[in-house]
Amino acid sequence: MRSKNARSSVFFYLRLAFGALLLLLLFRLVDLEHLALTLSAGKPQLVIASLVVMLLNYCLKTYRWALVLRVQRPDVSLSQVAKFNFVSIFLGNFLTTKLSSDIVRIYYISRQTADPGAAISSIFADRIIGNFAVALAAIASFLALRQSGIFDIGSVLSYGIVAFLLLSIALPLMVQHPAIISWTKKVLNRFTGEKLFNLLHDMSRNLVLYRNHRALMAHVLALAFLNVVIVVFEFYFIAQGFSSQISIGYFFLFIPLLIYLSMLPVSVGGIGLLEAGLVLFFSRVGMPLETCLSTALAFRMLQLGCALPGAVIYQLGDFSSRELSARC
Repeated sequence: MRSKNARSSVFFYLRLAFGALLLLLLFRLVDLEHLALTLSAGKPQLVIASLVVMLLNYCLKTYRWALVLRVQRPDVSLSQVAKFNFVSIFLGNFLTTKLSSDIVRIYYISRQTADPGAAISSIFADRIIGNFAVALAAIASFLALRQSGIFDIGSVLSYGIVAFLLLSIALPLMVQHPAIISWTKKVLNRFTGEKLFNLLHDMSRNLVLYRNHRALMAHVLALAFLNVVIVVFEFYFIAQGFSSQISIGYFFLFIPLLIYLSMLPVSVGGIGLLEAGLVLFFSRVGMPLETCLSTALAFRMLQLGCALPGAVIYQLGDFSSRELSARC
């Protein structure tokens, strides 16, 4: 157990160092004085508009999760779901472990039920649907980008990227196939015993129940696509706040790819990846490097701002930090 925790810590710090290295390289590319001037010249009203849109998007994600959770746990109210979600946003930003906000949600929702598997499966279902929407949007963006000629992307690399995106879509569906479940059971029985398999199988059983609610899942998927669209407007408003003249069409072309890029597990919270992606893509269409980096930094600050409601709920509500820390 100690060696496993040590490996996790090493991996965490390696990802953190990779993100820090990317940021260092980006800051060396820009004129720091010009960057400071760009940040100070931002239009507060558009940045505030971005914050409002971002908060509305978090509320929409909360509603999306509530719809999924209602399938198996209709007794959990929307207000409870909102509390758990916003607290998870707050703690997910500041926990110095590999745990994400999803793990925080799992912890708190499991305290509300005698059948935590059903509640936890809603979080996985919500995450799978969200990632599915992002991957589909990223594929569409990548194909459009390849046709645009903005980047000279070779055929081999193109096929590799599309195959990777398709795999990320197919993998959650494959794990529910009986043959895959049987193979997984054999592997886990050989190396870890039946306990882990039974846990995963129970989770899979709960996830399969959502197949009987296709209309609801289609609604949730539509909301997930809407979440992606709203993120595009978040970046657009921020960039406009720094006097960017780039057409919104380029934001629809680049941002889905940037969202997907920031999800790759090579950095902590996508630090460095998002910033590098903004510079890489938008500098090709005429956005100054300082504006690209200012947009990325402002987006990060607004994300921290969105954690404030969760901080207030955490302080006023019955959320035991000591107990959570012990679980982490």
